[in-house]
Amino acid sequence: MLSQVQERYEFGPFCLDPVEHTLLRGNQAVALTPKAFETLALLVRSGGHLVRKEELIEEVWHDTIVEEGNLNVIIHTLRKALGDDPRESKYIETVAKCGYRFVADVRKAAGNEEKASEATNALAPSNGAKHSSHQQQMTALPSASLAPSSPLRPRYRRGFVILGASIMAVAVAAALFSVWRSNHQPKATAAALPASVRSIAVLPFRVLSSEKGDEYLSLGLADALITSLSQTRQVIVRQTDAISRYQNTGKDPLEAGREQGVDAVLEGQVQRIGDRVRVTARLVRTSDGTSLWADRFEEKFTNIFAVEDAVAEKVAHTTVLAMKGATESPTERLTKRYTENNEAYESYLKGRYMWNRRTADSLQKALVYFQQAIRLDPNYSLAYVGLADTYTLLSFFTLAAPNDAFPKAKVAAEKALAIDNTLAEAYTALGQYKAYYEWDWNGAEEQFQKGIALNPNYPLLHHWRSLNLIAMGRMDEARAAMRRALELDPLLLVTNVNLGRIDYYEGHYDQAIKQYQRALELDKDFMRTHLRLGMAYVQQSRYHEALTEYNKALEITGDTPQIRAHIAHVMAVSGKKSEALAALAELQDRAKRQYIPPYDIALIYIGLGEKDKAFAWLEKAYNEHSTEMIYFKVEPMLAPLRSDLRYQDLLRRMKLS
Repeated sequence: MLSQVQERYEFGPFCLDPVEHTLLRGNQAVALTPKAFETLALLVRSGGHLVRKEELIEEVWHDTIVEEGNLNVIIHTLRKALGDDPRESKYIETVAKCGYRFVADVRKAAGNEEKASEATNALAPSNGAKHSSHQQQMTALPSASLAPSSPLRPRYRRGFVILGASIMAVAVAAALFSVWRSNHQPKATAAALPASVRSIAVLPFRVLSSEKGDEYLSLGLADALITSLSQTRQVIVRQTDAISRYQNTGKDPLEAGREQGVDAVLEGQVQRIGDRVRVTARLVRTSDGTSLWADRFEEKFTNIFAVEDAVAEKVAHTTVLAMKGATESPTERLTKRYTENNEAYESYLKGRYMWNRRTADSLQKALVYFQQAIRLDPNYSLAYVGLADTYTLLSFFTLAAPNDAFPKAKVAAEKALAIDNTLAEAYTALGQYKAYYEWDWNGAEEQFQKGIALNPNYPLLHHWRSLNLIAMGRMDEARAAMRRALELDPLLLVTNVNLGRIDYYEGHYDQAIKQYQRALELDKDFMRTHLRLGMAYVQQSRYHEALTEYNKALEITGDTPQIRAHIAHVMAVSGKKSEALAALAELQDRAKRQYIPPYDIALIYIGLGEKDKAFAWLEKAYNEHSTEMIYFKVEPMLAPLRSDLRYQDLLRRMKLS
């Protein structure tokens, strides 16, 4: 025999019943996840008093390691359920840097004492019913939640109390079992079944380690999971370029997910303690903040592969396998190991971390890390892809001569494919080599198509294919490919910028400028957006605005020859010949100490109207395969040369005539 005194709390139109675990608005049940309900109950009980964040986390999550972002998600969910506005709080007030306070008037409403008879057996599941740890974490609302429009009639009250008492009894037993279980295996929770999760953003992991140099785990682990989850082909995964902006920002995971336009976000934290690593991960539905899956892993750092595999497989089973119509099991692809050497894997993660920072210094460090990974494991295919990607970017950013960088990129990409011919990323790298260095446009298209066949949801493949189509002047196809990349990853910055380039090359400068400005709204500190915007302004003779953008680009990236050349070009076309010549002389002097693309020098001479010198430098650019030569057919800055036979000859030799 078990008796229970029922105590309820009323505020506004709501009634909170902790015993029955229900929140009612009038006669209608308000569905809340278990953690959201516990958080609200704690705030209501402390009505009018500050409840500190650390207290909420301790009370609601107990011994589970969570980050503050988890609490932010719960508060957001509660405010949405209560119809509360954080700017003018009627219920939950944020106390900056401290916690939260429940500010509504709370009234206690004690009900009749009800005795729960020995009905537990009647409510027990049949022998065929199975209870998982996931189900134990889920709180079922009473029958009112199944029919929210039905009033809570008095004759149903006894049933609810009996149900509440029975649940409490089961919960006590479950809690005792959980204490034992927690010492034997990682904790996992599932708050709800997913509803058609077709797109995911893996956010950078929060690094809790005190070890210096462990920051690479934040983006490195996310990048590794993105690579694994992308292999499923049944779910769209935002690329590392798109999610790297959230590193160390403390942004609400739900807000980040909604910015990315995805159905769910995977967020978590990683802590390295000596030779052990602890990873906590959680998959959250962005529409309502529901936790779809959560787990904690602790292993020796040498077993980080197992942690990565487990997280990727759990997420896939929670999303891909639960989707209606999903037939292919992604497990084999997800748990595919590219290396068994832990030190090689760590070097690879550091290399990807540095590569994604994309500065002159970080790219050089990325090169060292990828080479180190290959020395430790000569059959590490992904490390070869990383090496190819790094050599490609070194050429793009004019930090290395194309004649030096691109052949090395080709060797690395081909080696990766020799080890594993299912890597879409390797076909991407090889396609870039064929387009930017060999000017083999059809060969590049073939490589991109091979990659797309392997992973049609890889947005950067569609992006690079689009640039190859631009070079050939196939603008309609290029636009379709670029839009496909944006459908797969709407906030991928480089794709948003390069969509504007299509309008630019077609002479639609107003549209190009609008697209570049939209890209600046995503990230005002992306150098290439300012560079492209400046180039569009030049075509409209808006030279002052062009200089403003070029100077912003300089502030962001430092003293770059490419930007200096564009500044000199503006000086030349705007009639400031002496300033243009001075800038030209400075670049030619710098060419004695560092690589200066011949194409950039040719650009200045075009601005000065000196065609013979311009063609002399373009010939050098042709011989050196300057990166920007790929757009020789469509670049409007070269318009003054197009009637010249030498231009037509270069076009023919580049197979673009």
